Amino acid sequence: MMIIHLIYLLQNENPETSKVNHKKINKNIKRNNEEVTADDPFINLKKRQRQNEDYIGLAYKDLVSANESVLQVTIELLLPSKYRVPELCLIMNTAVNKGNGKFGFLDVFVLGECYTNIELKYIPLTGLVSNTDARDLNANELGELDKVIEREDEDILLRRQYRYYDKKTNKYIRTTINDVLNNGAKQLERYMRIIAKGQANKYSTGVCDERIKIINSNPNKLIGFVIVVIGFRRIIWRSVDEKSTNYRYIKIN
Repeated sequence: MMIIHLIYLLQNENPETSKVNHKKINKNIKRNNEEVTADDPFINLKKRQRQNEDYIGLAYKDLVSANESVLQVTIELLLPSKYRVPELCLIMNTAVNKGNGKFGFLDVFVLGECYTNIELKYIPLTGLVSNTDARDLNANELGELDKVIEREDEDILLRRQYRYYDKKTNKYIRTTINDVLNNGAKQLERYMRIIAKGQANKYSTGVCDERIKIINSNPNKLIGFVIVVIGFRRIIWRSVDEKSTNYRYIKIN
């Protein structure tokens, strides 16, 4: 199943938290639109991670500009184009106007034997630094922080505070990595409930995306993963409860 190869690519041996392999990402970007096969050499993840230090060091220069959009593009490039639908458009509420919660957008929808729903969250190191040190850190200092995050116990990591700017309220919001993970899971579950309803219309919620054709079928499964990337080396992910749907989803070329 496609998502399994994605998770193996992103994770180390711990099933809940992992390290990013940049060399593997670059390799898969070059292989865009090719199938991810089960014989990829994932067993050498640790060795290749150490070989990527130079690349990671250069990447720190762009820490401030790194965001969820960059993460989403990276994930998309790891998946064959015929299976992925980024930013799947949903009608969440038919009673409100555009801009008031009418629409929702699933980060990545993946077609296959099961329909995989991916919600992505990115936490920049600068958002963590702002809670502990008012000054800006240089590339070397950010690199050291990234290494600390990489090895940090998950319970401690989840309690870390994170600050981000909320455009809607025009204020800085303080939260924790655990809250980001849990809120992402709740959001993903809402999206999956809507997707399970099939095609939206004037009176009912559902999928509203011209890239997808939806037809009646025997029951199918919707599975979901929320993936939180912290800095450049650490990934935490969770699965959510699967949903059943009486529809097939077909990508229109």
